[in-house]
Amino acid sequence: MTSEFTWQSLDEYIERRIAGVLNVLQSLRDDPRLQNLDERYTTSFKRELEMLRQCLALANEMKSRESLQDLSPILSLNSIRLRCRYRQVEEDGFLEFAWVSPIAEGQYSLVKIGMNESAKSGEPHSIDANLIQIVQEVEKLVKENCADESQ
Repeated sequence: MTSEFTWQSLDEYIERRIAGVLNVLQSLRDDPRLQNLDERYTTSFKRELEMLRQCLALANEMKSRESLQDLSPILSLNSIRLRCRYRQVEEDGFLEFAWVSPIAEGQYSLVKIGMNESAKSGEPHSIDANLIQIVQEVEKLVKENCADESQ
């Protein structure tokens, strides 16, 4: 079983979500009936827009790396879950080996979850770093978790 999710499909999905949020924000500004809505709505959409833009930057950087093409990225509420494209469900039930979440402008949090032997020590391991550092760390994790699966 292989997953159909790719960096390209994730990129396109995020672009559609961004367009949708921008349309909502425009409607909130333009429609006089909606201008009286609580500021929380606008703030919530602006936060979602920022999160999506950060995820898009991450997806674009990952998409440009040849070593990351065998990953299957899935956008959840506020993170991108990473799994090896060709990995089957194992005894422990894990498909994903990491989650990446935007935490601030140009900063991300990478949570490693237990698929490889070093990660099975218990608690997930987390690091916070900039975009390039996170991508480099994901490249290392791909070597550890996804090696030789496509053969």
